[in-house]
Amino acid sequence: MINNKPLVYYCFALLIGSYSALLLLNNKNILGAVLAASFLLITMLSNKSPLVYILPIFLLIGFFRYYSYYRIQVPEVCNLRFQGTEGIYSIANYKGRKVILKGDLKQCKIGQYIQVTGEYKSMAQFDRGIIGEINISSVNKKESDYFTKIYEFKESLYKRYKEEIGEEAAGEVMAAAFGHDNYLSSESKTDMSNLGVIHVVSVSGLHMALIYKISELILGFGGSIIVALVYCIFTGGYSSTVRALIMIIVFKLSKKVYRNYEAFSSLSMAAIIVLFINPANALDLATLLSFLSVLGIFIFYKKFLKVLYRLPVKLNESISLTLSAQVFSLPLSIVVFNSISTASIQGNIFLVPIYSLLMVLGNLSLLFLNINFLFKKLCLGIKISYSAIEGCKCFLLKVSTGVIYMSMSEVWVLIIIYASYFLYKRGYKKFLWLPLFSLVFYGLYNFSFTPQFQFVKLGSSRGIIYRSAFNSVLFLDKEKVNENELLVKKKFNVRKVEDFDKGHYCHGDKELKLSQDNSKIHLTYFYGKRPLVIVFTKENMAAKTDNLYDIIYLPYNKESYQYYDQLYRISLVFHRPIIE
Repeated sequence: MINNKPLVYYCFALLIGSYSALLLLNNKNILGAVLAASFLLITMLSNKSPLVYILPIFLLIGFFRYYSYYRIQVPEVCNLRFQGTEGIYSIANYKGRKVILKGDLKQCKIGQYIQVTGEYKSMAQFDRGIIGEINISSVNKKESDYFTKIYEFKESLYKRYKEEIGEEAAGEVMAAAFGHDNYLSSESKTDMSNLGVIHVVSVSGLHMALIYKISELILGFGGSIIVALVYCIFTGGYSSTVRALIMIIVFKLSKKVYRNYEAFSSLSMAAIIVLFINPANALDLATLLSFLSVLGIFIFYKKFLKVLYRLPVKLNESISLTLSAQVFSLPLSIVVFNSISTASIQGNIFLVPIYSLLMVLGNLSLLFLNINFLFKKLCLGIKISYSAIEGCKCFLLKVSTGVIYMSMSEVWVLIIIYASYFLYKRGYKKFLWLPLFSLVFYGLYNFSFTPQFQFVKLGSSRGIIYRSAFNSVLFLDKEKVNENELLVKKKFNVRKVEDFDKGHYCHGDKELKLSQDNSKIHLTYFYGKRPLVIVFTKENMAAKTDNLYDIIYLPYNKESYQYYDQLYRISLVFHRPIIE
């Protein structure tokens, strides 16, 4: 098997090496070793080709690249590339790695090369590729280069669009044409997410394919590759863009040298290069969704075409492309976002073509930026396209049923049913009973064998979850939390959300009393002779015991960069608290 598609195996080896390093970094050494050894054992026993002996090399490369990415030490005085802000934190690049910056950076421009003095603290965020944070005491030097000029040019381009077509339309065209979504309003992002078309504002294979196709008609193969490469750099060199560029080059070169184009090998080669460029892409959500979408298209696009053959050709192609792209990417999206858009198909059928037109007009207007007459005409076309997009959005949002929110347990039940269907269709009839197992899993997942208290984070707010048997309640300050209550329930997998002001909660013969002030949250749990008191406090205090209470003091502001996060879990085992 490896003789037919060796690159697919090498890609998997690189990924397994990266994930083994991830497990090691999370102190799961045995699990990481088992993962790597199992992969090598299975592939070597099932393949007799000498090519399998190259697999350990790729696995080790993946392992050491990923491990060294997060184990690097940043000196007190270091040079960084300032990348602006992500959420409420400033981000910079240190030797190809992301770091969080804390300090006064108001005078720094995006893209600038800065030298700072500060204290580095390792604090890995694997899903975002962040290795730690630097508390900056001083910015010693700032230098501008061609990266800074690119960002400055984008800023001036946005201002020019803003003058011609207005702020909202300018933000939309900057996002759709150049992947620069800083100017896009949060309301617009929410609407696009609800309609399942948020991918159009991140430069992807769609953008690269359109740019290359138009360039090839005018400039031919060589010129279009150069244009595509420049576009890739100008838009930020995202992994999805690099992936599309590599696959286009491989496809075109295969025609030049009279070789057959093998889609899976091309996709695997792109994945290998993307992982070599940045090992953190092994866990980057945008990268994973991009590759999974393309994989789904390769495998299922033609099958959907056959199933939907009664539809008009263009409609069939559009729906088949949308459905096939979501076969593998949708489960991952649901796991991460705990939601699924019910208007995804409609959004991709009606909105994506208009966004494609907006993207083409945006790039054409860039070419004619200095020819005022043509630029104004193109801006008029952009404004009309934007109006069509807004009208289409408004209509689709009114007729759609919105977003379905799902808890983690519900997501896994759906994935198990999803997997059992495909296995059954493949001829594995025994897997027809797998959904019954998912019901057992769902019950066990939502059942707490011992009373538990979880101290959780919702942005800048804090909450406490109480779990016992099938009962689960989240207590928080509802005035400070403006989130959708159903989403909060699904994120934390709870049945009810109560306000701290309620102060008192009973569950059978168990009783909870809660109170809070500016620096503390008090929780008193009554069950048995000795009540347990848990105090989440901003003061530094140790746990203590007296004749009446067991009192545990835990830091209120435990460091976490996740918007939704569990900071502590206290389980009561035979009335003894165990802190995790």
